[in-house]
Amino acid sequence: MKNLEKINPEFSKPERILPIGTIMPFFVGGIGWFFSSEAAPNIPLYKDPLSIFCVIVMLSSCLLALISKIKRWGWHAKYFGVGALYVGSVSLLGIVPFLCIVLYSYLPLLARLVLFLSYSSVVLWWCWRFVLFYRAITAGERWNEKIYVEDEDVVYYLQKNDTWFLKNRYRFRQLPFTPFFVIMASLGFSLFPFGKTISSSIGMPVIYLFMTVSFFPFVLMLLGLMTRGYLIYYFYPRKIRESTGKSVYIDMVTRTLH
Repeated sequence: MKNLEKINPEFSKPERILPIGTIMPFFVGGIGWFFSSEAAPNIPLYKDPLSIFCVIVMLSSCLLALISKIKRWGWHAKYFGVGALYVGSVSLLGIVPFLCIVLYSYLPLLARLVLFLSYSSVVLWWCWRFVLFYRAITAGERWNEKIYVEDEDVVYYLQKNDTWFLKNRYRFRQLPFTPFFVIMASLGFSLFPFGKTISSSIGMPVIYLFMTVSFFPFVLMLLGLMTRGYLIYYFYPRKIRESTGKSVYIDMVTRTLH
């Protein structure tokens, strides 16, 4: 087995980065809890699924950070998957306000249902692109030689090979187009002059609709990256282990594709 301690950057080791990264899910979980509790002030915590979920995000992030330090998590692929979950958790800044509108607003049930299905469909389509991308890479009998390379006792995920496929071979877009960010942010800010009308119509402050609209491109970006993280750190390593009996470790430096 390679000496990954010398090959990979030390600061990227999960036992070092995860305790710092826990700030993200803890912070956004707290904000999400605030949004959900304010949207339904008469519903106690134990009856509010959104608030419960946000609290779970906060507590689990702290627990994982503590475990990663105590257990001295190394370069195993599954530990890097936790970092992908941390990144994806930031999407709660847009998802929780949206779900508050769906669950607690004054809008007719049909309107809320259409909103939920439309929002979910776009998100699922965006994330499914990542699934199709990695299916294309892993097609064929020798797919594991592209981004997963088998050694005598383990298998290595070559991060730079993966990046090469993303940027050079397929030119795969991981982020929405920049104009989409600008358009949605502008649309979100344009709601504030009509804040009182909107608030009386939906039964909650306009900031909920602002966060839903302006943060939507970030939701796509973050959930897409989380989907990619699930695929490369969990889904394919599990398939590799089932077929070879070998665990997958992260090699962040080696590149075999040019």
